[in-house]
Amino acid sequence: NTNADFTLGLDINDMAPNFELQTIEGEKVQLSDFRGKKVFLNFWASWCGPCKVEMPHMQNYYDAYQDLENVEILAVNMTTQERNRELVQKFIDANTLTFPIVLDTEGEVEKLYKVIGYPTTYLINEEGIIVDGFTASVDEKKIKTLIDQMD
Repeated sequence: NTNADFTLGLDINDMAPNFELQTIEGEKVQLSDFRGKKVFLNFWASWCGPCKVEMPHMQNYYDAYQDLENVEILAVNMTTQERNRELVQKFIDANTLTFPIVLDTEGEVEKLYKVIGYPTTYLINEEGIIVDGFTASVDEKKIKTLIDQMD
């Protein structure tokens, strides 16, 4: 959707809906696990051009600021949109991604968050409240600015 007035499915100041998904290794992760941290919640797919551009920036930011800024990046792969899971693993390996990546195998979280384009990102504060959201890829400078604005 390229409408300039496009708004995300969930509203700013809404409580971010909790969900539980598994990592590619089968480890369960819940959004609520990160309560008390700022969360950069990113919805992506391995074939999505802007996602490919954005992911290394997300990793660079994570390496530099995860502890300093008390932030967690949680990347939700739109697994229903992937040809196969191997592509997801290849993407993770190629970009040496170390932040949690979970698989939305049924598309449930995608629906819950009303995602209609990739990448979509929601910024969630320490209390679990959505404070920002956008559908665009960002670089590490922009991520830092967005996270800093959450204070």
